[in-house]
Amino acid sequence: DTVIKFQQSEMDWLSKPVASFDSVAIETVLELWYKEVYKMIKAFNNVHMKPVQKIAEELRFAIDNFKKRFPFLKSFGSESVLDRHWTEMFKRMNKPAPKEFTKITLQDMLDLNVDEFTGDFEELSTAAAKQDGLKKAMITMKRDW
Repeated sequence: DTVIKFQQSEMDWLSKPVASFDSVAIETVLELWYKEVYKMIKAFNNVHMKPVQKIAEELRFAIDNFKKRFPFLKSFGSESVLDRHWTEMFKRMNKPAPKEFTKITLQDMLDLNVDEFTGDFEELSTAAAKQDGLKKAMITMKRDW
């Protein structure tokens, strides 16, 4: 069941727009699955369950593999990331956007070697979160006054 859920989710995470995801929820699910798989590997550590243990080990490897590709999705899969942050990201990458920002997928970004720009996308994501926090604080102050 976990294997199928992970495979379906991974396809979605790679092929659907980055902007459509809640990266915190994805990270939570990945950690939960990783813990479940760890328990499965330990539970199936006997002669009769070796084939099942092998499947669990392959799932752990797949989750680990996805976690290596997750940082960009974690950074840009946020409502605080706006068009200006995407524009700056592509400027820093010295590459044109492959499509409209709202339609860019994780696979699109991986194909552009976004992992070579980890510092850049983390910096832009942090700035976006701070700007969003300030915007919300200003709205609250304006409403309260």
